[in-house]
Amino acid sequence: MKAIKIAIILMGYLSLTTNQSQAEQITFNHLHSSTGQNSALSGDCIAENDRTISCSLRQVMFSKKLSKKDAETRTAEYENAIQDALKDKTPAQVVNQEVGKFCFGLTDLGNEARSKLSLEADVFTLFSALCEKPTIENLTKVFQHDLNKQLQTCKVWDYNIGTFQFEKVNERKWVSNNGPQGECGVITVLEIERDPEYSFLYTYHQRRFYIDTESKQCKEIAAINEDISYSWKGKEALKADCSYIEFGMF
Repeated sequence: MKAIKIAIILMGYLSLTTNQSQAEQITFNHLHSSTGQNSALSGDCIAENDRTISCSLRQVMFSKKLSKKDAETRTAEYENAIQDALKDKTPAQVVNQEVGKFCFGLTDLGNEARSKLSLEADVFTLFSALCEKPTIENLTKVFQHDLNKQLQTCKVWDYNIGTFQFEKVNERKWVSNNGPQGECGVITVLEIERDPEYSFLYTYHQRRFYIDTESKQCKEIAAINEDISYSWKGKEALKADCSYIEFGMF
């Protein structure tokens, strides 16, 4: 009898500590966007009391380094700048103005030093040709190569969204109300919801409301505002179309 009572007590204690552990911490890693964002969301939440949890949220995002539209704009700016420069300079003078110092350093290097440069082989070849033959055509090849590489490059970075307090509204949902903040009086409502069937899976929602839309800027921001959701049911694979990856915002 004593053995049975001890077993029952131990089972009750183990059950209690497991429930406490679940209440004290909520973790979700790399929830996929279900509203079209090129990012994933992670969070670590710790209970402050029976009703409140504190959650640190972070995002991993990626985007193209240069859009096609921006590439067209840069190309037009480059061509206009070249035309303006050629009004009072020769092609060689224009090239020297743009890359003269670099060419001086490049031609002054020995073969061993050149091989240690961080330049890619094709870039080194393009610059060597430009320095040996300073023409607008060769300058444009260098510009175009850099532009094409940026078009094929994706930027990836981590972003710490911040720490927020969530209030429990039912057994599966916590809500955080923030604001109004800033010039437009933004109220941001965040929700974390546990899946009804799988207790370790979560969905995150973010909604923004704009209290003051008198100014043109606030009206424009409010007009393009969209709800954001991340979920374990979100799209797992994203089409990137990248040949190169860079880390960091800049």
